[in-house]
Amino acid sequence: CTSIIAAQRIKRGGRIKRKIRKDEVVAEPPITLKMFKLEESLLNRFDLIFVMNEPKHDKCFKRQITNMIIDEVTEEICEEDFESDNWPHERITAHIAFAKTYNSVTITNEVHQILLRYYQFCSMNRLIPKWRTTSRMYEGLKRITLAHARLVLRTQTKMIDAFTTIMLSEMSYSLGFLIENQKLQLQDEFKGPSDDYVMEVLHKLKLPPEFMQKYQEEQMDTTN
Repeated sequence: CTSIIAAQRIKRGGRIKRKIRKDEVVAEPPITLKMFKLEESLLNRFDLIFVMNEPKHDKCFKRQITNMIIDEVTEEICEEDFESDNWPHERITAHIAFAKTYNSVTITNEVHQILLRYYQFCSMNRLIPKWRTTSRMYEGLKRITLAHARLVLRTQTKMIDAFTTIMLSEMSYSLGFLIENQKLQLQDEFKGPSDDYVMEVLHKLKLPPEFMQKYQEEQMDTTN
């Protein structure tokens, strides 16, 4: 399959004409579908849609972004890079190329039920637009889950793959009604689902307690 990553500058409302202080907080207008300049039929083809808000008046953050870009261009690979938690670009590229060889990844019954319940939850939520909850969304959830399993070199999905997919989806545009306060800022670090997050998802999706037990067993097998 082919993956497409696209970026677009969203057109917001008019500029603020008065001068604002550095310590003044100005509310941004809510993101609407019109700002994307794309038809619903095209926008719903993207499995994940992230709106990135750059923090204003943050010179330190902008310096970090600049340094990161310069480091990616000038950094030479050494043994210390491979021992670091932050992988260099070349290592990430090599890992993804190897992960692509894992073609036959299967979805377990538990993962299928989790994704289906989450899709049904979104479909019944009146606050989520109908163009977002077509059958394409369910297929997209499966694609992301399979991709996550393949990325960590598994031939069969685990429940953590489904929970990671749900976490990413909750951060996506027009979703985010299952778990509150799951939106990330551009400068935030993404962390995978915790045990508390998993328990809350299972509770909200009204899945039986056996799922939590199965999840804990899978996690123990992963660490052993």
